[in-house]
Amino acid sequence: MRIVTVVAIATGVAALAPAGVASAQGMDRYKVIAECTDTINRYAHTRDQLDAEGHASLFAEDGEFEFGGATTTGREAIAQRIRDTDRSAMTRHMSGSIVVSIDDNDGIAAHSYFYVYQAVRPETPRPVPVGSYLMVEYDDEMRMVGTSCKFAKRTFTLVFMGQN
Repeated sequence: MRIVTVVAIATGVAALAPAGVASAQGMDRYKVIAECTDTINRYAHTRDQLDAEGHASLFAEDGEFEFGGATTTGREAIAQRIRDTDRSAMTRHMSGSIVVSIDDNDGIAAHSYFYVYQAVRPETPRPVPVGSYLMVEYDDEMRMVGTSCKFAKRTFTLVFMGQN
């Protein structure tokens, strides 16, 4: 008799596969998917809060971030990119439709959609009028570093954009 386990993660990711299937350095497939999904969601929070060190820690030491044809390589350079962000800008990344795949060679790939709202940080409390909004896709090559999933390469693609 074959046992099938279903794991649903709060972000809407669902996985269906035989229980106990190990992958990505001997970890259970569901654990890898959960860890990688968590990394993708933490990306949004660390980016929006301009947490340079927290943001960079989501990448492998030699991780790459590709944006607009330019590639930033290494944790320190990725952290500096966040430090250099205009502090008057305010963003909120809303993640969704996250799909994490593990191939037969333990390669981990992910694809996700993000809605990004942009505004000028107000001097008064919220709500904040939206200046522009984007729909973007991220394509990720990920790897396990110990028990944590890290971005080896994250590629940003702009799909839609609008302005108020």
